[in-house]
Amino acid sequence: MIRACVRTQAAGQPQLIGSVRIIDGPGLVFQVPPPPCKSTETELDWPSVPGGATGASGPSGPTGPTGPTGARGPTGAGVTGATGATGAIGPTGPTGARGPTGVGTTGATGATGAKGATGAKGATGPTGARGPTGLQGPTGAVGPTGSRGPTGPAGTIGARGPTGVQGPTGATGPTGARGPTGAGTTGPTGPTGPPGTSGFPGSQIVAGTPVITSTGKGTATATCPAGTFLLGGGGTALAVNNATAITSLYQSYPSAPDTWTVSSNLFRTIAGSQTMQTQAYVVCTS
Repeated sequence: MIRACVRTQAAGQPQLIGSVRIIDGPGLVFQVPPPPCKSTETELDWPSVPGGATGASGPSGPTGPTGPTGARGPTGAGVTGATGATGAIGPTGPTGARGPTGVGTTGATGATGAKGATGAKGATGPTGARGPTGLQGPTGAVGPTGSRGPTGPAGTIGARGPTGVQGPTGATGPTGARGPTGAGTTGPTGPTGPPGTSGFPGSQIVAGTPVITSTGKGTATATCPAGTFLLGGGGTALAVNNATAITSLYQSYPSAPDTWTVSSNLFRTIAGSQTMQTQAYVVCTS
């Protein structure tokens, strides 16, 4: 018995309706067993009978009209599976004697003969058209927010800018006509207005005492004189007896209302007489 699956439902691929897929039969050896008929297919079986006397062929019926060609489906993107090994070719059976020509209907088709040797591989056909681009996949979930980095050191306080110049006095308007003298009492005196803004008091730079260290780190301060106010500050870090050393100020900030503090670091091992000098400067009002 030869078993086959016939495509009877379009399921989005009308060009496949009527296609036949053999799933079992005498003499057939599949490297991978074919899947059974799907919901879009109908199983169709017919007997496989040995060849015998062939009756006379009846007249051929007229050829039916060719149906319209279905729309070409999109080219699949699946990978080609590995080619299975070719089974051994069985021996060819003896040819039976030809019987007398019958006058009845066409006899049953004889069994398929043994498969002949595989012919040479034909030339590769042209590459098919590229299929349409698939739909864009959904956007992935947003990743977690990274941890917040450390807060950098406080910046230096800038110097106070100068007070802007006073604008010109507007022109005096004309004196209005004097109204009649009222008979009311004199009103209370209004409050005294606020004092005007003062000009910039000036500034001075006060250098702190240099701090000499031999440990690779140093901290120094500078303080404003009594009666003045702190405006800003900074500092320096210098390597002594080591011209190739690299220094840096990693802290520069107002540590008190009248004091500026700086801390430095030396990026080279200090040995012998090599030292580092750290000095702070503060900007104060005059």
